[in-house]
Amino acid sequence: MKDSSTTHHDLRRTDDSSTADGLAQQNARLRHHNRELSEHLALATAEIQRLSLEAHALRGELAALRNVSTIGQRRPR
Repeated sequence: MKDSSTTHHDLRRTDDSSTADGLAQQNARLRHHNRELSEHLALATAEIQRLSLEAHALRGELAALRNVSTIGQRRPR
């Protein structure tokens, strides 16, 4: 017959093992999620840069168009 302290120790070791396994799985999920978020951040950063360049170009085009007179525009006397 086993000593009750040995049984308790064995249970604690099993409990520690399952806790370690659970933490390892949670850590793996968190690392995966972190990688996904990092990829999304990189894509979002690139998109913001592209949109900034496009906005700059559009502002330049708008400024150039503002200097064009409209045909038939009445001028105040």
